Amino acid sequence: MIYQTNINNTMESYMKGNKYEILTNRQIALIVLSTTIGYGILILPKNAAENAGTAAWVAVALSTIYAFFVTYMFTYLGHVHPNMTMPDYSQMLVGKFLTFVFLIIYALNHFVFFTLLIRSVSEHISQTVLVRTPRAVIIFVFLLVAFYAVSKKLRVVALICEFYGVSIYIGLVIICILLFTQGNLNNIRPLLGTYDIKSYLKASLTLSIPFSGMETLFAVPIDKANGKKVFKYTSTAIFLVGFLYILIVESCISVRGINMIIHYKDALIEVVRSVDVVQLEFLRRLDGLFIVIWIMAVFTTVVMYFHNTVFFLSKCFNRISYNIIAIIVTIASFCLSLLPLTPSDIEKALNYTAYFNVITIIFIPLILIILTKVKKHEKK
Repeated sequence: MIYQTNINNTMESYMKGNKYEILTNRQIALIVLSTTIGYGILILPKNAAENAGTAAWVAVALSTIYAFFVTYMFTYLGHVHPNMTMPDYSQMLVGKFLTFVFLIIYALNHFVFFTLLIRSVSEHISQTVLVRTPRAVIIFVFLLVAFYAVSKKLRVVALICEFYGVSIYIGLVIICILLFTQGNLNNIRPLLGTYDIKSYLKASLTLSIPFSGMETLFAVPIDKANGKKVFKYTSTAIFLVGFLYILIVESCISVRGINMIIHYKDALIEVVRSVDVVQLEFLRRLDGLFIVIWIMAVFTTVVMYFHNTVFFLSKCFNRISYNIIAIIVTIASFCLSLLPLTPSDIEKALNYTAYFNVITIIFIPLILIILTKVKKHEKK
């Protein structure tokens, strides 16, 4: 009893010294949704169609199921360790050294990912919207706005995800519906394709980039007040993403067909540009609307990954203030974004980052879950 009382007192003092900004279930769900939807939607139709044919939706549905289980793992860890983030409960489970290693891995992974996203979106903006604006200026403005949001910490970042997330989702659903009106349903037949189930399982594993984002929950504390409903909210967010991705893939295929889609690197934006919805009159060209929505989607992804990078580094180097680390990360990201990389180099780097996600999305969370289960068993 005395030992248990000491443990409780230690935990209470620990909690008093580590106060986090507590979010609602809706905000947590919209963080997952708005962080996941981003750069990956451009390459999604090509990758899905290339690997699964007219049954691309099956591969996307299977990927959604994988993403659901992964999201459940991150939500579970936050739920059983209330008012804590990964750096806190990892230190309790594996000690300071391994926690430091985990934090460096996540910080580097998130830093490289959001920097590549900024470089990629700046390429698209300079080629489509701001043709005469130097790429370095676009990157600088993008980073500056992201830095301002991140400097205000998690609650402001969550509010951005909450507002933009709903707008992004509704906007993309409307665009997909409009694409369907200009498509041919014969292009998506046969719905079950001509491949076997093994091919669809293999194809679903190639769609990892569009489903990246749930690992950001490691920097989001879950309060006891969130209760078990948080599982319902995060799961719903992932299934909504999966539904949207199926709409995106099927609408693109309906407009261009499988044989054309596989030849487009950024299939979604190419299909949107090719469509002319006469009935909408002044909005008959969807590419302008889509670019705005896509930039918003990439921005929310960048802001959340940026925040996590700074948050994890601030836990590693707690003698340096959060905002100083944010400034250092901003400068480092800007310098890295100016490297002479071709679009194919950026795509390869993003693919390598996705392969590395096996460690950050599956391996490390599984270790922490197993140790959590062991600790709970020992207490019994």
